[in-house]
Parts: sequence; structure tokens; C-alpha cells
Amino acid sequence: MEERGSMTGIPAESAATATRASAARQEEGTFAPEATPAARHDKAAAALARVVPGEGKGPKGDNIILIGMPGAGKSTLGIVLAKIINFNFLDADLVIQNRCDKTLQKIIDACGPEGFIELENEILQDLTASSTIIATGGSAVYSSEAMGHLKTLGTVVYLQISYDEMVKRLHDLHERGVVLKGGISMSLRDLYDERKPLYEGYADITIDIDDLSITAAARKIAAALPCTLQ
Repeated sequence: MEERGSMTGIPAESAATATRASAARQEEGTFAPEATPAARHDKAAAALARVVPGEGKGPKGDNIILIGMPGAGKSTLGIVLAKIINFNFLDADLVIQNRCDKTLQKIIDACGPEGFIELENEILQDLTASSTIIATGGSAVYSSEAMGHLKTLGTVVYLQISYDEMVKRLHDLHERGVVLKGGISMSLRDLYDERKPLYEGYADITIDIDDLSITAAARKIAAALPCTLQ
């Protein structure tokens, strides 16, 4: 039987990662007054600057990594894109759920936002793939080491949607496992403004998919890919 940690239903090694993150948050003063939107933007910029030197700059793998806001359709669109260009498909969120035997929301509830990000960082760094569309969770860009690894695996494609489009699509915010770094009081506007520069910074290709159907968006991405990946 799989060894479990103190957090119900989460494997021991994953629980340990989240526990270390929780201890670090307390040591660093997590319980200080909530950061302002400007402060969170500065932290996002600092995270982008912490990409491990040298990572993501060598020869890239033949995978396509999809990043973008919650509701951008990374998983659904990724499956259609994989069919169009005859690639495999991997959903990173499902990898995390399978590793922990819990839904994303239950993992976030157990570990907290920072604990989940630590766990996601650890799992994404272990990913290996070839000729695969990899759909990441919207919070993957908070993990600089993970993103550095993903950029070595292939071409990072940012699925860009407007703030209004994100709001329209996120009708089930508290069921889909969206990581709110600023806590439950963090607004969608704050989330959008915090993550947007991270997506833009990590992207090799940016595709505006506002008002496009899933199939139309997938075809637009396929047309923008380097010839070696089509």
C-alpha cells in the first residue's frame, strides 16, 4: 500500500514538500499583511528573473508546451492540436492529480497555494516526453525551475486571452483548482495582472485566441509552429 503523509490522501514525499513550504512561509512572515497588487506584480517579475541560468537556452526538444490563463483551454485545445499534428498529449494537471490521488482543489485545500506551487514545481521538473503536446496548469509559471526545465523540452506557446474573456470562461473558479497566491481575497483582475508578464516572458510563441473556437485556435497554433514541429 502506498505510504501516506500526514495530509490525508497525499503521498508522503508530496506531503513533505508541502510541509517544508508551509514552514518556510511561516519563517518568512507569511502572516504579515496581504501584499498589494503592485507588490504581487514585483514578485511575479522576480520569479521570472529566477530562471536557472543556462536552462532553456540549449537545443530544444520536439515537444510543444502550452501555457496561459485559467480558462484559456489548454487541455481541450491541446488534445485537438495533438490530433492535427499527430502528436501525443499530456495534461500536467492530471499528472499531479494521479501522483497525489486527489483533485487539484483538494490538494490546494490541503497544502495551501504556496505548498501546491512547490509540489507542482517538483513534479514538472520530472516530466519527460517526446513529440508531445504538454498542457500545463495556469500556475506553472510561478515555478521558475519547472519552467526552465519545460523550455528545454520544447517550444513554449502562450495561449493569450483578454481579461474579459477569462472572466467569461471561469464560471467554476472554486471547482477547477485555480491557485490564488494572494489567498481567497485575490481578485481575478489581480491574478490576470500578476500572471500576464510571466506568460509573456516564458513564451517562445504567443497566440491570441480570443473569440476563436477550439478547432480554429488549434489550427492557428499549428500554422504558427516551426516547420520541424508540423
